[in-house]
Amino acid sequence: MTAVIDNAIYPCLIVDTLLALVLGDKDALNGENGVAWSVFVMRAVFAVLFMLPTLRSIKVVGHTLLVLGVMIFLPFAVLIVYAMPLIEPANWFVIRQDRDWGRLLSALYWNYSGFDAAGAYAGEIQSPKTTYPKAMVLTVVMIAFTYIIPFIAIAGADMPHYTTWDDGSYSVIAQMIGGTWLCIWVLISSVFGNLGLYVAEMAKDGFQLAGMADSGLAPPYFAQRHPDTGVPRRAILLAFFIIVFMGMFDFDTILGIDNFLSALSSLVEMSAAVRMRFSHPEIERPYRVNLSDKSLVMAMMLPFTLGIFIVMNELTKSWTSFLLNVIALTLGYLIQKYIERHPYHKYAEIIGAPLHLTDLSEDL
Repeated sequence: MTAVIDNAIYPCLIVDTLLALVLGDKDALNGENGVAWSVFVMRAVFAVLFMLPTLRSIKVVGHTLLVLGVMIFLPFAVLIVYAMPLIEPANWFVIRQDRDWGRLLSALYWNYSGFDAAGAYAGEIQSPKTTYPKAMVLTVVMIAFTYIIPFIAIAGADMPHYTTWDDGSYSVIAQMIGGTWLCIWVLISSVFGNLGLYVAEMAKDGFQLAGMADSGLAPPYFAQRHPDTGVPRRAILLAFFIIVFMGMFDFDTILGIDNFLSALSSLVEMSAAVRMRFSHPEIERPYRVNLSDKSLVMAMMLPFTLGIFIVMNELTKSWTSFLLNVIALTLGYLIQKYIERHPYHKYAEIIGAPLHLTDLSEDL
């Protein structure tokens, strides 16, 4: 559920970027009662267009993301070059008076969470033990650089003033620094960047739900794969409908629900890891964290404290966020109780021809 709601953010970001550029205000069409129907329709259209590559095959997804990665990087590299002569180092040390630490931590948590999602593709790769460590190290380094370097450049230039920045402002910043041509290039890059994130996460959501159905944690209806490509289209379509529903809410609300559920699930995972160290020390752990029991508890204190803050901050930020989070938790609890009373069979039959897998690391 967390990953699906997270995916609803990307169509929202694209529409906000277009509205901020064309109308000068991303909320220009929205009223006091929330997201306008015209904005909702635009988000739904992007959600449909972005979903189409995920219905093909996981190999298409991998090739698409590689090409998109190169396309996304180039305009921001040019933006950095154009911003460098305009940089005033004093701008880096300006601290605004109306600081919102909760919103900052919320945005940072969202931007740097989700690395575990790559595990959903392990069954689609022949040698994940050698491919994944290399890919994860490269990904962490690239993400850090793609966030930090452009931000340092535009923050030093401060055009327009940083108090006007919001989600979708990169195109406006590019227009002020480099002109219309750079603005259009960054806008196209933003669209493809959100497309890449959406496609990767949508594919992951589908395979994750199908895997849960295989293990009896979800209805076997969602275990069915396409006979030719092996893609779990039923699972992907369910995720798509949830994304369209979330398109009725603004960016901050979607982000709040996503962070609340994500942080809550992380707290449960960390608690389980620590508890099982003491309650089941004899269980073989192929991927055991190389820390003693006491060291593990100490290492978990900081992320656990941050997780509690994120949960409480997102739960209480607005009544809309509070109600939607409570509804999501209630539905999850009721579904869990139903599964306990009426369990699915342990393993669902995977319908379709055997899928001949190839190592994406060799193709890419």
